[in-house]
Amino acid sequence: MIRLIKKHKNLIPLIILGVASVYTILNYLFNRSESEGIVYSYGLSFENYLGFLAVVLNFLAYFLLRRQFKKVIIITIALGVLGALNYLPIKFALNFGITDSFILTLDAFSLFIGLLYFLLNYRLLFKQTADRQELADLNKVLDFKEKYADKADEELLEIVSDKRFTIEAKQAATELLKKANT
Repeated sequence: MIRLIKKHKNLIPLIILGVASVYTILNYLFNRSESEGIVYSYGLSFENYLGFLAVVLNFLAYFLLRRQFKKVIIITIALGVLGALNYLPIKFALNFGITDSFILTLDAFSLFIGLLYFLLNYRLLFKQTADRQELADLNKVLDFKEKYADKADEELLEIVSDKRFTIEAKQAATELLKKANT
């Protein structure tokens, strides 16, 4: 069960969005209030419809276009945080303003979903960055090894001891020296 959750952890925020959307639809269909003989019902906003569409598109992307899912969910979360999408009957917003004319409104529910998505993928996001850097460094070392393959041992020793050379160049020279001495 835990392995299944780990494998499909990116579905957790999407399932929460789906449940919120279903709740909103049920609220629209069945929640009526009466005041002084007048029946009031909840109406769906344009942002609600866009939110429902986004949830459907995210599920389709997850199951049919897995490589594009990360981009689609990030765009969905960003649009939700900025208030273009709404998944709940009532909009919960955080307002930040310097003056009355400049107010930044962030949707609290979408912000929570964004934080949840970030926390679920924290290790993956930072591991990929470290792996990319490590791969780039390894490629530089290999390039230097090809470049220095014909150099004499004295020249390689000079590269290792000279401060002007990069770490990758020194590592390549060191590896070539070890290979030559074995």
